[in-house]
Amino acid sequence: GVHLPERLAGAARALKRRRPNWIVTAAIHGPKAARRARGADALLMSPVFPTDSASAKGKKIWRRRGLARGAARATPPVYALGGINSKTINYLENIENVSGAALVSALINRNS
Repeated sequence: GVHLPERLAGAARALKRRRPNWIVTAAIHGPKAARRARGADALLMSPVFPTDSASAKGKKIWRRRGLARGAARATPPVYALGGINSKTINYLENIENVSGAALVSALINRNS
């Protein structure tokens, strides 16, 4: 499979046609990107919470309410990314179409 950055999310549909057995995911940082990512098997919505990640710099934070709105409009399953740790993950429970969360720094930094 392949994970597409937001700037390439529009290629998801064509990529799935060429490689139907691949799992294609796309990063999205706003509602317009979600529409461009049609054809992806899953979306990684980021950043959900404040994070020091370089890829999240300058991006609007979704928070729980924004994540819920974005996930409700998304066709593929959504995974939350950005600022997810042992405390913030609890805020993601019971949000329709949010299938899970991706953790990066929380796995590296044992204090999270």
